[in-house]
Amino acid sequence: MTIFDRASWPPNVLFFEGMLKDDATLQQYYLKLKSEVEYSYSPSHSVKSVTPDFEPNIVVDMGANIGVFSVNRGFEFKEIHAFEPSLVLSEICAILARTGESTSNPHYIGNKFFIYRFAGSDKTGEIVKLYGSLDQYPGNSNICERTKTPLVENCMTISLEDIFKLIGHEYIDYMKIDIEGAEYPFLMDKDLSQIGFITMEKHACLWEKYSEKGLLNHMSKYMHLWRTYEGNPMITAINKNYKLAREPRWYDEREGKGNASIYPMRRYIKDGKWE
Repeated sequence: MTIFDRASWPPNVLFFEGMLKDDATLQQYYLKLKSEVEYSYSPSHSVKSVTPDFEPNIVVDMGANIGVFSVNRGFEFKEIHAFEPSLVLSEICAILARTGESTSNPHYIGNKFFIYRFAGSDKTGEIVKLYGSLDQYPGNSNICERTKTPLVENCMTISLEDIFKLIGHEYIDYMKIDIEGAEYPFLMDKDLSQIGFITMEKHACLWEKYSEKGLLNHMSKYMHLWRTYEGNPMITAINKNYKLAREPRWYDEREGKGNASIYPMRRYIKDGKWE
């Protein structure tokens, strides 16, 4: 059996044949995600330079995909807890965290890495559909009924409050969130006071009962929020109980050719307005 042998998997799971065909395509996909992680998700020492109160103890990777964030950012933490609802992707995530590139990496995480096959949502224990995109891109699967496609597998949900119970910690120092729109039910109306730092890719809201402005207003009750530039989906959030040594900055590499300009991030004010 190999992870690329379709016959070795149950028929009712998302398999992503269009992207993950063999070791070569997996490596290409890994490197693509690694580049995105390096550009979009702050390492712990950068967070520490903004707020000295931050400590790299517990990191939670919501929407772990094949584990690229966990492997490339998690080594700085004492424990890494990854959540990925896709059966195939969670299996690859576990493999990459404990073998492969990690075995020759001085930042090996296998002995402090935990993987859970759950989808983040507002409630725990609901069996829902995980819909794959028609192009079979692994990073686009989501649990919103409005994105229904023929490519589907079942998964179970977990709420934010039950993640604390499951991992056995009362505080999460760093939470990365990329859960394809489920950030709205996952975070809305939840107590965020026990999370130190959130870095999140914000997606279009596909849920009738939620809104982008409502989510940002709720998060801002507990956290300072920043973004880089208008239209960029990445949100940086720091617990309001933390002292700030400086405003966070971002490195604009859109010009290419190895050039990068440094700019201050824009702070969230209220009701969808930014500085």
